Amino acid sequence: MKHQSNTDPAGFGGALTAQSAWAMSKGELRTEFGEGLYRSYIEALDLAAEEGGEYVFLARNGQTQREWLDDKAKERIVVRMAAHMRSLRPVRICEFRDLSPILRECLEQRPLSQPAPASAGAGAPPRTPWKGRFETFCEGPSNHKALRLARHVADRSPSLRIVLFSGEPGVGKTHLVEAIANAALARDPGLEVRLISGQRFTEEFVEAVSRKGDPAAFKASVRRADILIIDDVPRVAGRKATEEELYDTILAVLDRGGTVVLTAANSLTGFGDRLSHHLKCATECGIDLPDEALRRSILDMRVQQHAEEHAGFEVAPEALDMIAERMPVSGRELDGAVRQLILEWLDGDGPVSFDAAEAALRSKLPDRERRVTVDMIKAAVAKHYAMSVAELMRKTREKAVSHPRQMAMYLSTRHTTLSLPNIARLFGGYDHTTVLYAKRKVAKLLEDCAQAQRDAESILKLLRQPN
Repeated sequence: MKHQSNTDPAGFGGALTAQSAWAMSKGELRTEFGEGLYRSYIEALDLAAEEGGEYVFLARNGQTQREWLDDKAKERIVVRMAAHMRSLRPVRICEFRDLSPILRECLEQRPLSQPAPASAGAGAPPRTPWKGRFETFCEGPSNHKALRLARHVADRSPSLRIVLFSGEPGVGKTHLVEAIANAALARDPGLEVRLISGQRFTEEFVEAVSRKGDPAAFKASVRRADILIIDDVPRVAGRKATEEELYDTILAVLDRGGTVVLTAANSLTGFGDRLSHHLKCATECGIDLPDEALRRSILDMRVQQHAEEHAGFEVAPEALDMIAERMPVSGRELDGAVRQLILEWLDGDGPVSFDAAEAALRSKLPDRERRVTVDMIKAAVAKHYAMSVAELMRKTREKAVSHPRQMAMYLSTRHTTLSLPNIARLFGGYDHTTVLYAKRKVAKLLEDCAQAQRDAESILKLLRQPN
């Protein structure tokens, strides 16, 4: 059946398709603009008719709503509808008084769509646009500075203009920037917060240019942000036009008094000279792999979260202790381990036991029976500190050598069964009191120094790797 003629002003031709496209578009706009702006302006917007080749939307809340939509959301509505309808049609946003008499009469006879409920029920907390929250971010020595910085960003500290969170994949960068977005909106629902991945930034920009040759709608959606967050920003690098757009976008947001938040696996590399130079002014904070205590906290949090979906899901504390000790990995990998245990729980008859967890995670756990030797420890320490084993064994009091050697002695006392005199002999004939001194010194250092803790964790991770 062909599309209905526009002579029927209240007809859509493909009415169900258009209304379905608008329903899907509203969900996307909710994520794009955030909960506060969505409720204030977009939720009460209805697709009223197709008239004169345009989609006519009715702003039910009057002039203020219509003016905001015309200024800030109209182009995004066009883009979203076009993506679902596979055709580009202009959008007209009207108040009821602006509609033609025929259309007003048709709409009075046809009830408009009702907005989706904002929460699951009476008294339920408001829905947040993004999953990550500060309340579910586990804090430890490897990320406490990043968490403190993120809270300052969410509070709109005027001294923070460009902020970069860096670290290996899976250490919590995305969780942290989502928490910033949610906390900032909770504090001020009128803020414009835009969170977009580097890949999506590139795709949307390229799509806007290729389809119309004019990316004005895309530019408006990102440049008007009070807080612009680009997750995994290096995905933009290497594309000249997109890099220039990112450069101009960052300047536009900063000129408006906004904040730009970026994440990257490592420090920003691969960009052209102009953008690289500009990004050097970023306030950068690294996030390291979690230590054992933080891994244990992350496991507790993940079990609790999954138990909300799988009622009764439980893991024995000794099993979680074992995973935290033997898996020096990122939070994302720990979540993968917990998801694996859900399968074990579904097939069992109670909490996942130590033995069941060990069996279920056999492929992820290092070989428990692998015998650690002093030579293996020396090799791992030398690799971590970027030196040779011969340099490590050099008899000198230079801190650049003595500290790694003391770390190796300490680890030898912890992870081998050799006596102090035997360890001293394997380090070149030192007296056993030298090894005892190193053991006590490094043990104290590990209590007080986060960097020493990270060093020890990294060395143990090297030791656990297969040959």
